[in-house]
Amino acid sequence: MAHASAVCPDKRGFFLFGGAPTPEVEDDDDSEQQFLDTTTMLDFWKTPADFPSEAEEEAQRLADANPIKTKTLSNGDVYVGEMNPEQTKRHGKGKCTYANGDEYDGDWRDDQRCGQGVVRYADSLDVYAGQWDNDQRHGYGIYEYNVPDAQDRDKTLVGGSQQRQAIKYEGQWSHDQKHGAGTLTYCDGTKLVGTWINDVLDSREKCSLEGYDDGHNGVCSYVGEVRDGVPHGQGESNHPISGEVYVGNWVAGQRCGSGVVTLRDGSVYRGEWRNGRRNGFGVFDDVRTRAHYDGKWVGGVRCGRGVCTYANGCSYEGDWLDDVRHGAGCYTLADGSCYDGAWHNDTFCDDGSFLFTMDDNDSQQDLNSEEIAQ
Repeated sequence: MAHASAVCPDKRGFFLFGGAPTPEVEDDDDSEQQFLDTTTMLDFWKTPADFPSEAEEEAQRLADANPIKTKTLSNGDVYVGEMNPEQTKRHGKGKCTYANGDEYDGDWRDDQRCGQGVVRYADSLDVYAGQWDNDQRHGYGIYEYNVPDAQDRDKTLVGGSQQRQAIKYEGQWSHDQKHGAGTLTYCDGTKLVGTWINDVLDSREKCSLEGYDDGHNGVCSYVGEVRDGVPHGQGESNHPISGEVYVGNWVAGQRCGSGVVTLRDGSVYRGEWRNGRRNGFGVFDDVRTRAHYDGKWVGGVRCGRGVCTYANGCSYEGDWLDDVRHGAGCYTLADGSCYDGAWHNDTFCDDGSFLFTMDDNDSQQDLNSEEIAQ
């Protein structure tokens, strides 16, 4: 039977129209096929009882348009998000709560973290937000470290040296490791800018430290070699508050070895350092007083044997203590007269010898003048 069909607009009725053909005539093969007049033939199909209602159809349509699914994996991970068309892999936007407590919220591709995403690690409470590829941190990202209690977080001793706690890394990643240019921020506010290779700071490249304080010379900006987050090796520090600039060697975050410091007023010290202070032999040119000292230093002050030449041509050669003349020493005036003897707290004592030139009757008076106190 030839037929035609039609469906009601509400999709709840189905109509079938058609006609019944006439019996074939065997003797007349060339005759055309004839159809009976069947305009009254009408078949109507009723909706089955289990056919979905309009509300159910709308709910299904919304479900098909929204691919968010909830899937529990065999290892205990729970995923809520978009899936691939076959509903077999995480693909698109989604959040996964892992069996160990970690949480990832972001982009997925072929069942792996790929694109932008945020992960919160349950064991350390650290947080990473950034780019991913092949289920690994890869590209630019920010990693925030969970810091311990305030009383323990500032500085911890590791092998006898100071080791500050890092709280954030901003920069490039490769295969779950810091790799490329980045900035590491410590809990004391210091920012380390450098280059990392396979999660290790590249010591071949110069690094910079902003807001670093060695505990002796104030906050500075440092450029040079770094190890364990502090200056170590050759480097230069600029101190905005005091105005001084230091260029020289560092050990474990302290000025140590040979170095030169230039003060705000232009005064310069060249010599040895230890534990962040002038310590050993060094030369200091004081721009303010125009004095020149060449000798021993301890704890940042003149201490031990040294020679100081003053602007008026006088000089002192002898012992120093706590930055003043103290002990045995010889003070020579510009005319050659001198006092060689004991000194106490920057003042000459009576125990000593005087040597005067005969060209100046005022040598005795000069010796007792304020020149010696310089």
